[in-house]
Amino acid sequence: MATPAERDSVIADCVALKANIGLDPELANVVPETVWHFLSDADIRFKDSRYSIVQLPALATCLAAWERGLDFAGPETLQR
Repeated sequence: MATPAERDSVIADCVALKANIGLDPELANVVPETVWHFLSDADIRFKDSRYSIVQLPALATCLAAWERGLDFAGPETLQR
């Protein structure tokens, strides 16, 4: 269980990362939607561990696919 300070730090880091990615329109246009959702939902993952259980593997799958140059439709693809 994260402390409030750890939670706030993670949320602030996610906000900062989103802002930094947004500074580069070329990068922002290719970042998969799953990554944007993950960064936006940091606070929800702390409130709902079940959401975290779904999002973390979805992010890992997405990043692995992106690294290989493949498309990743989103976490719903993991539930099929």
